[in-house]
Amino acid sequence: MRAHLSLGLVAALAALLGLANLAHASDPKDCEVCIGVLEKIDAGMEAKAKKNKLAVEDAIDAYCSRKDIDNKEKKLCYFLKPIKRDVSQPFSTGMPKAKVCARLKKKSAEICGIKYPVKVDSQTDYTKLRVKELKAILAERGVECTGCLEKPDFIKKCEETAHLSPQQFPNLALKGWPSRLERGASARSQEGIKPLPSPPAVWEDGLPPSKHAQFLEEFWQQKPLLIRRAFDPSVAVVGPGELLALACDGRAPSRLIEHWALRNKVEAEEEGCHGDEGATWSVRQGPFDEEDFQGEGDKGEGRTWTVLVQEVDRHVPEVGDLLQSFRFLPNWRVDDIMISYAPQAGGIGPHVDNYDVFLLQGRGTRKWSIQNALMDRETEARSLIPHNPLRVLASFRETHAWTLEPGDLLYLPPRVPHDGVSLDQDCMTYSIGFRAPTQEELLEAATAAAVSTLRERKAGPRFYVDPRLPYAQDVGEITPVALKQVRGLVQDALAAVLDDDALLARWAGRSLTGPKHRSRAVAAEEGEEFGVWMEREEARAVVQELLGWESSRETEEKGATQASMPRKLYRAEGLKFAHADGGRLLFVDGHVWDLRDEDEERRRRICNCLTGGASPFPLQDISSVLRESLECVDVVTEWLMCGFLYVVEENCT
Repeated sequence: MRAHLSLGLVAALAALLGLANLAHASDPKDCEVCIGVLEKIDAGMEAKAKKNKLAVEDAIDAYCSRKDIDNKEKKLCYFLKPIKRDVSQPFSTGMPKAKVCARLKKKSAEICGIKYPVKVDSQTDYTKLRVKELKAILAERGVECTGCLEKPDFIKKCEETAHLSPQQFPNLALKGWPSRLERGASARSQEGIKPLPSPPAVWEDGLPPSKHAQFLEEFWQQKPLLIRRAFDPSVAVVGPGELLALACDGRAPSRLIEHWALRNKVEAEEEGCHGDEGATWSVRQGPFDEEDFQGEGDKGEGRTWTVLVQEVDRHVPEVGDLLQSFRFLPNWRVDDIMISYAPQAGGIGPHVDNYDVFLLQGRGTRKWSIQNALMDRETEARSLIPHNPLRVLASFRETHAWTLEPGDLLYLPPRVPHDGVSLDQDCMTYSIGFRAPTQEELLEAATAAAVSTLRERKAGPRFYVDPRLPYAQDVGEITPVALKQVRGLVQDALAAVLDDDALLARWAGRSLTGPKHRSRAVAAEEGEEFGVWMEREEARAVVQELLGWESSRETEEKGATQASMPRKLYRAEGLKFAHADGGRLLFVDGHVWDLRDEDEERRRRICNCLTGGASPFPLQDISSVLRESLECVDVVTEWLMCGFLYVVEENCT
């Protein structure tokens, strides 16, 4: 399992990454919004301030925070603010604004793809405009051209809706003629958003074990925390090409998310995408082919994209090793490690998660913005972009923002609105998510356990009974007496698995450690084996090798030479190992094993060794518990056969 990832697609896919930044330089309106905005910023600054890079960056922030800028300038600011350092350097030298924008275009073609709306009035000759311009005019007016296929169709619709042009309403034009999306977002109430009592904290010296208790006490499920240098800057063990190869071979769930900041709704719907005018999203599920990453730069103005691959820890052991730094949190709470790759300006939009997450910057840089508050689900539902395949917030109020470098870690508790934007072409973020079971999931597991318990009763099923049934005046009525008995039957069944601590531990442990994917979950529920990874005789040989390790070491200490050293023993990545009921129950991936040893201290030593601690196993620890308990020998043998444990052929000392 710890073999290196096959990277046959790396070279081919990596060569495609630059395609997303192709631009059309022949357009005479190229960079017009960028040039216009920089010129306006320049005009509002004093001569001395223009030569100060920090002052230029402050001026960019100030301009982009204004309420009176139009929609196109707002879109430009979305791309401009994350790279304002790249703007301030040439700006402060007095470089012409057109040249500054041309330089920025090399870093992000989207910046120069933003264009002002076509100006129209009562004298406009629509026949001289291109179809693309006609579509843009209709989008500005909030008009759909249903059934429009040829240019005359769009011309006719433009003529029929000329009265909706922003130029006919100067008071609205001054405000930027907001789209339906922005009008709806501005009208939504901020009720249901609870500001956090204190600002996020920043730790500059990582997350050493000495701070684990403080983290749990002050931050876990309470407030955000930015941890600088939590990991070595070389933490990334997977590159963009390797990640795309994993997304292509189908071993891990993956998604390709695309966003057009300036997309016309007619064009979007023709390709089956969703969203509102000016903000269109699409989501495609993997596995992908190489062709899915080709020609990406030709799919529209203002386009950004992100590839998300889940459960990477299950397929790349070195990624799974990162979880060792989070072993102060319960094993069963770990969900998976998802890795995202995004070229510059890529992201999945502002959103809210229902689980705790650590966002580790692996490569490149990313700007993370948060709203230092908790948003309830009802407010989130009201705030989402309508008809969108992603749960993207239409209204997001940034209160804090940071740029994360490789090795930096941002912790966010559930329900904190946040948004991440890639700042370069090599941005990879590792998301370490922690599972939060829902009440519905737990009730479903409890009900299944109750049904299973009832079926195992030797006395057989318990039926609804109604002796001394009174004469019914209304034979169609289900009486309160009948409903009371129904309630009692159900309550008794659930009480049997809730009030019995041993039964509760058994079904809850299986549910909390079970796999997310239905195919594996069904196998676990039905008691099927995980799969035969090792023959029984081979597994027994490994156990015997481990059993003999300590005595062999003692032989060495006496001067003898040990003939063969045992192999390293690992837990399978991506599986949850846990124990409950005083060490009587062991769980792996939704399966359960019973330990019948009467010695509680010995049970706990076995459980702590098998489900916690380091991976690979410390040889002295695993050898010791194996020699203490035949039950442990049987469990380890079976886990080796099922693939829950595996060995690596290398010398250990």
